[in-house]
Amino acid sequence: MNSNDILDMVGEAKSTFIMDAQKIRTGSASITKKRIPMRRPFALAAMVSVMLLLVGCTIAYANGWFAVFFSNRTGEPLSDDQLEYINENEQIIKETRAANGWTVELKSAITDGETGYILFGIAAPDDIDLEANLGRNILDGEFISPGNNSLNNHMKRRRTLIVPSTGPISEELNYFWQDQSYWEADNDGLSNTLNYMIEIRCEKMYPDRECLLEAPFGSDITFNVRFIDFTYEYEDPEIRKALDDKYAGQDDYLIGGEEMEGLHKSDILVEGEWEFNINFGMDDVECIELISAPITVEAIVYRKLENGTMFFDTTHALEQVKLSSFRLTSFGAMLMFEEDEDMIGEFIEYQNKSGYEDRCIYVVMKDGSQIALETDGAGTVLTAESPIVLDNVDYVLLGDGTKLNIP
Repeated sequence: MNSNDILDMVGEAKSTFIMDAQKIRTGSASITKKRIPMRRPFALAAMVSVMLLLVGCTIAYANGWFAVFFSNRTGEPLSDDQLEYINENEQIIKETRAANGWTVELKSAITDGETGYILFGIAAPDDIDLEANLGRNILDGEFISPGNNSLNNHMKRRRTLIVPSTGPISEELNYFWQDQSYWEADNDGLSNTLNYMIEIRCEKMYPDRECLLEAPFGSDITFNVRFIDFTYEYEDPEIRKALDDKYAGQDDYLIGGEEMEGLHKSDILVEGEWEFNINFGMDDVECIELISAPITVEAIVYRKLENGTMFFDTTHALEQVKLSSFRLTSFGAMLMFEEDEDMIGEFIEYQNKSGYEDRCIYVVMKDGSQIALETDGAGTVLTAESPIVLDNVDYVLLGDGTKLNIP
């Protein structure tokens, strides 16, 4: 179950569940022609290794994957403290499943107790170019995807890629599981192999209440990951041409649900199942609460329109709002606002940094270095570009200039 299923169940859900990709997948919202910005360009693992040596890295780190993953995100080498954090927390697993000429390897996993990353290696037959997926996403036309994670299957509410043993949602405990996945370079020089990252997070069903699931990645919770088929995603060329002709000359335009019908196609490349179970075993969540009493900050606020429509037809503007919680962990932060009745969401930064660097949030370390926090879907959930060593944090700088000091 993903956030779309929760929106079906919770009619008055807040904007924690407003995610552009999910709106498009369900067909319940319009789609813009402008491409969604991807993560920073990938660096070669060899370059990262050389850079780490040049800065005098003394950490013995041999078999892990996440040092390269986070270095690729920022385009810079990690600090010794960051490498030590990864070395202490990454699980090297190396479990392999093979079916019908395709091999999936569960390589490794890491969590900070609130966000988990699971890295897989995918090996296709020699005539399949997986590396063509790099720099693309599911809306870029041609794309290879796990069958149960394809655009068409999401629209049909097919089986999800990852299922936690606690169940995907609990109104009583106030949580739901959110996941996203994307291709990552494996730097092995082969076009038919690629890494596949799954990022999972336990989020609040009701943002103004506490989550009662104390250890989302604890030793009593197992995650079942099942790849079902692999599919080739593409667009119908005639429908795409008709849309491009209709909106020629417009940088941004909206495509309604009816116009999207039949646009996205999906062909099965291989049928099969590749199944894994993983337990993170993180019973203690290390975090820092930066706010002891609500403070006023500037945020983008989404509200219902006067005609009563909500979620996808909204107006937004910068307003003064009360921020009541800023919970910082090694891989990001969770926020909580005080809301009035017609507020359906808040963002204390823009969703994309491009063109809006002055609105971004940064964790400022004691040595003066900065780690960017970006919205990864919902405005109350922030993702760190690289691991945050909490003992080394000086303060957090919000987009409006507000400083949140370490207690």
